[in-house]
Amino acid sequence: MFKRSSVIFIAFVALVAPIANAYADLYAAIAYSESTGRVGYQFNTYRLEDAEQAALYRCGAYDCNVKVWVRNGCASLARATNGTLGWSWSTSLSIAQSQSLYECSLRGHSCGVLAWTCTSGYLP
Repeated sequence: MFKRSSVIFIAFVALVAPIANAYADLYAAIAYSESTGRVGYQFNTYRLEDAEQAALYRCGAYDCNVKVWVRNGCASLARATNGTLGWSWSTSLSIAQSQSLYECSLRGHSCGVLAWTCTSGYLP
C-alpha cells in the first residue's frame, strides 16, 4: 500500500507542477537614468529582484533607478519636455499609459510615453 500511495502522489505532483508554473506570478520593471535619459526594462521574470536588476543593467548608466514595477500586468513611464516623470501600472496597458501621462502632466507639460512593458497575458 505504501508503494502504491507514493507512486500516486508522485504522479499527481508531476501532473500538477506544470499547471502551477503556468499560473506563476510574473514581474516587469522599468529603470530610468536622470543624467542620460536612458531607459531599461525587463519583463516575464519570476522574481521582482530579477526584473529590477535586469532593467537597471539594460538602462546602463550609473544613476539608473527603477521607477516602476508590476506583477502580472503592464507598467508605463512618461516624461515631459522639462524632464518631469510620471509612472503607473495596471492590468491594462492603455490604463497604465494613460495614468503615467496624467501623473506626468501634474508637474510637467507635453508628456509622452517614454517606455512601457507588460508581462505575458497582459500584452495589448
